[in-house]
Formats: sequence, structure tokens, C-alpha cells
Amino acid sequence: MLKEVTYLTITVDVWIDRCGRAFMGITGHYIDSVYKPQALLLDIVRLKGSHSAENIRNTTEQILDRLSINDKVYKIITDNGSSMIKAYKFGLSVSD
Repeated sequence: MLKEVTYLTITVDVWIDRCGRAFMGITGHYIDSVYKPQALLLDIVRLKGSHSAENIRNTTEQILDRLSINDKVYKIITDNGSSMIKAYKFGLSVSD
């Protein structure tokens, strides 16, 4: 499905369940060939270790690498958590 996509915006969020386990979800957003907005869950993974910017960035890169979509990511949208902002401001590089 993502083979035809040229530009992909991703949204990333981290949350903790009632048992204290951290998870990270990544959703891809794009405009299809008939100009209809589409959203697709790319992955939900257990975030092991700290919620540091480095861990968030590395986990994101692993998912994008596995899906072979690194070169398609145009923008990354997150909440305003300091780790999220730092993860993408100084880590994962996307080009305009």
C-alpha cells in the first residue's frame, strides 16, 4: 500500500498502560491518488528502557527502516513532550 506513496507524514505517540508498560505508536498519513486523505497504523511497539529522546528516535528509525519508508517521511508530528521534541529536532532527519 505504501509503495505508491511519495510523501508521508507520521504521527508518533508514547503512552504507559495501567501496568506501567510503555508503548509507542506510529501512524502514517498521506493523500491518495484521488486526493483523499488516508491514515494507516504503521506499528505499535513496546518501548523498552527509558523514554529518552535517543530511545524514541532509535525505535522510530528501526520501524521506518523495517518498512522501507525512511525516504518517504516528509514531516513528523508529536505532542510537546520534551523527549519527543528532542528526538526529532536533533535526531531523525527528514528533508523538505
